[in-house]
Amino acid sequence: MDAQTFEHLELAQTVNLVVKDAFVAGAGNQRLDILASGGESWARRELATTKFPRGNTESQLQRVQYAQGGHCSTHAALSAAMLAQHALKAPVVQIWENEMDHVYALIGDPRDPVYGEKNTVVVDPWVGAPSACTLAEARLHDAGSGEVTKFRPERGLRTGVYNPGQPMPAQQVNIARNIYRMDTEQVDKRLAKINKTLRKDGVGIGAGLVDHIRRGQDAGTLFDCRVSTDPRTEYENRSTGQVKTFDALSPQTADRLRRGDAAMNAIMRTEGRWRK
Repeated sequence: MDAQTFEHLELAQTVNLVVKDAFVAGAGNQRLDILASGGESWARRELATTKFPRGNTESQLQRVQYAQGGHCSTHAALSAAMLAQHALKAPVVQIWENEMDHVYALIGDPRDPVYGEKNTVVVDPWVGAPSACTLAEARLHDAGSGEVTKFRPERGLRTGVYNPGQPMPAQQVNIARNIYRMDTEQVDKRLAKINKTLRKDGVGIGAGLVDHIRRGQDAGTLFDCRVSTDPRTEYENRSTGQVKTFDALSPQTADRLRRGDAAMNAIMRTEGRWRK
């Protein structure tokens, strides 16, 4: 591939690392993150969406700033804001695909023959173990069902487009630059204030909250999507001959993934299914 696409992959990997670690307990609708955090990732999402219920990009960024919680659209918004801080010559596009019910960001526009599928880069830190990849290699893997779905942005809705010279509004970028971590104790206290059932039953972050989530009406809508490409995929920079993968994980993410996987395996051995 050309040097520019290779550079975009390197940038996407960096953004994946930064965004993944901004969500300190993980994604609020990913099963492994919920298990590994004792429900804290779900709790942060509840706080964030209750405080900022609108679905636009600014509200998504405010969710991260307030509670470091959310789902794929929140991850995609923060990814776009991070990319907006770089003087890219390529457009940055946020896509919502209805068929996958998934939101992600792109560097490049696949409709433009300059980029196409092979030179458009996918940024998707919402999955459990994100890897930067080209659109040609992007496949969402559902670990629960075994289903593999190709990314098809042409079938989706563009929820944000930032062309060179037309960056994301400064107010939104500033929100992304000023994220202050809410500690776990505050998450617990604030969750009890907005959820009468949990407050009445005295349930907080831990095994009790995980059981509550698994019994809930939305338990079946929670995901177990661990990768959105084969992390072993190697890319070669034609200019330098350098060959590498773009699958780096922070120690925090790797540890959370291990703990979540162990907890899920234990559930499947003893109960046979995710929902209670």
